[in-house]
Amino acid sequence: MPRMIKKTIHDWFLPICGVLLIVGVIVVVRAGTPRTQAILALGGGILGFVYFLQKQVLEELTLFERLFADFNRRYCEMNEPLQSLMRTEGPLTPGHRALLEDYFNLCAEEYLYRTYGIIDFRVWRSWCRGMLQYLHDPRIAEFWEKEEAAGFYYGLTIEKIERGAGPPDAESWPSLGEDDSRRQAA
Repeated sequence: MPRMIKKTIHDWFLPICGVLLIVGVIVVVRAGTPRTQAILALGGGILGFVYFLQKQVLEELTLFERLFADFNRRYCEMNEPLQSLMRTEGPLTPGHRALLEDYFNLCAEEYLYRTYGIIDFRVWRSWCRGMLQYLHDPRIAEFWEKEEAAGFYYGLTIEKIERGAGPPDAESWPSLGEDDSRRQAA
């Protein structure tokens, strides 16, 4: 189910359930069926829907938490070597290239889960801003351009990274309470 539809249903599930219950009661009353049994069956169906929806949300949050922890753990292992690379001068060594491949693979995984609607836009925005920090280094930018041209990284491009990073000024950022349902995956 598309992320926008799931988010809308989740955000509005109580009003939706109320409308379904009212419509169901009207249908039951007009159909002339035994009211008590039909209304109880209708209520049970709506409660089952609510349970299913809440379970789905809980499973998605559990997956997000697991992925978020894994991505951060893996990034923490690369952070110091990446910072060290940023402090060095001269061409990239084979070790630097391997480190960048690992880092960009991690970023591409994050992007892939973002396209599935699992990664929140605020998390993705933070990752994109981190990638741009490294891509400001001309050596890394050149490495990325070659990798991007080869079609690696699940379709992640510099344009998608820049779009995901959002506007550069803090006043243009969406607030933390803003709804993610209107946004497209970067």
